[in-house]
Amino acid sequence: MNTIAVFNNKGGVGKTTLLCNIAAYYSFVLHKKVLVIDADPQCNATTYLLDDQKIEEVYSNQTVKTLYDYIEPYQSSEGLIDLPIQSSVGFGVDLVLGDTRLALMEDFLSGEWSDTSNAIQRSIKTVCFLKYMYLGLKDKYDFVFIDVGPSLGVLNRLVLLFTDGFIMPTSSDIFCLRAVDNISKAIEQWIQTFKKLQEKYYDNKGHYYQLDNRDVEVNPMFLGYVNQQYTSRTRGGKRQAVKAYDEIISQMPKLVNEKMSKYYPRNIDKGHLKIGEIPNFNSLIPMSQSAHKPVFQLSSHDGVLGAHFTKVDEYQDVMNGIVCNVNRNLEEYGLA
Repeated sequence: MNTIAVFNNKGGVGKTTLLCNIAAYYSFVLHKKVLVIDADPQCNATTYLLDDQKIEEVYSNQTVKTLYDYIEPYQSSEGLIDLPIQSSVGFGVDLVLGDTRLALMEDFLSGEWSDTSNAIQRSIKTVCFLKYMYLGLKDKYDFVFIDVGPSLGVLNRLVLLFTDGFIMPTSSDIFCLRAVDNISKAIEQWIQTFKKLQEKYYDNKGHYYQLDNRDVEVNPMFLGYVNQQYTSRTRGGKRQAVKAYDEIISQMPKLVNEKMSKYYPRNIDKGHLKIGEIPNFNSLIPMSQSAHKPVFQLSSHDGVLGAHFTKVDEYQDVMNGIVCNVNRNLEEYGLA
């Protein structure tokens, strides 16, 4: 089982749309068993994957549990609940529901992360809650995708540290360039802080914290970036970004190679870090959101007309390229 987050410290880069469509491609086209975990308090993945009737049904039912309900027992040291899972028929994936209350967990998780008291055993167990979760999922799914918000808060910190790897969607603006530097520095700091937590636990218990008879380690891998939402034109049968975005797009490969080099194998072909490019598909994205279906499965029933059908096919080609590149990188990183 592979666990993959889609993250950028810059908002508005289309990360949820990208994640949900990649997840659907693995399910519908590659016939993989896929789970999406909505770890964003804004619940964008949940509202995309489930139709309005289903959302009303699950959130009006007090017995239906979310990711918040899975994490909350760590706060009171109560017995843990089974991971609550729903299904998205439109995307062919399972889903752990998002919850606006996840924002309320930040203070608690932050306290556990920075714990210097004698309660280190509880703290490190809480910090590693995703590791516990993945142990229970490894025989049920081929891929787990985790959607997060754009912050560098503690919940996102834990998601990025304890996944196999992360994909970074980028947009063609200067703030996205700065976000790459933010992410690189933040992950480096987080890794060092977790090592200190492990060392403190070792001092108290005589060994490092273990799960499944192995020391818990953090080694997040950068699986690549996707240029998104640029305005394009066709020249010689090939898409090209308009000149306004050329300069920023051209800076990304060098910046990624420089800033993210700690998070991918040294022998990797640097050209493999760019895993795709998604132009602006205009009205197809709102159609997909309204239909609660992946873009590449939109039909006339969803409002697709005329030239839109060509765009739908083009989007599937784009997804195919991205997924093939992700699979290649997973294999080259020794994660497949």
